[in-house]
Amino acid sequence: MEKILKQKELLPIVSILIGNLIILYGVLYWGWQIQYLLFLYWLENIAIGYFAVAKMRFRRRHYPKEQCMWPFFLVHYGFFTFIHGVFVIMFNVVELGAGENAPFYSEGLWNVLSLYTLMVLGYLFLSHGFSYVVNFIVKEEYKKLSTDKLFLMPYTRIVIMHLGVLGIGVPLMIVGDGLWAVLVVVAAKTFFDYLSHKIEHKLVNVKFITLKKKNKGSIKLDF
Repeated sequence: MEKILKQKELLPIVSILIGNLIILYGVLYWGWQIQYLLFLYWLENIAIGYFAVAKMRFRRRHYPKEQCMWPFFLVHYGFFTFIHGVFVIMFNVVELGAGENAPFYSEGLWNVLSLYTLMVLGYLFLSHGFSYVVNFIVKEEYKKLSTDKLFLMPYTRIVIMHLGVLGIGVPLMIVGDGLWAVLVVVAAKTFFDYLSHKIEHKLVNVKFITLKKKNKGSIKLDF
């Protein structure tokens, strides 16, 4: 049983590595630049948001007395993702392409909507979907994660991942986006993916502070 649990813990990490190896292949053989990588990394927001809603809806089916928060999350997170996307695309839409050496190459905005974008987006959904099934359902994390936690956890992951990647990627893009700079961004993304994954699943056992009314005259902290 312990071996099975260890395998289940390793599989999501292997999935993270595979996803970043796909990006690395694109950099080495298709000439992907930092601008395009930042756009591809932004796409992960969509997959994270989709499965956050799926988790909240799944949790609510088992705990119907909890507040229904996924519609508000959809609006709030959707606006956040939209603004983040505008910020990324503003860097340079023309250079968001997969690279002149890549098959199916086209210039400008059409390259943003290329086969590579769909390929990466598809893998992101498979990867996060795999984690959703293994960790949230099979390992029964839904029993420990309240709706409040599920609402906040996507933002925790995104802040760690994107602040780290943007903090490294943007200065490198200004200095010069040679191959070495792109490889540094890919390495940083792999590290922050792993870090955010570990933190996210550590939060499963962390209890948030809430205020509860004990009686008419007092309030107690519940951990």
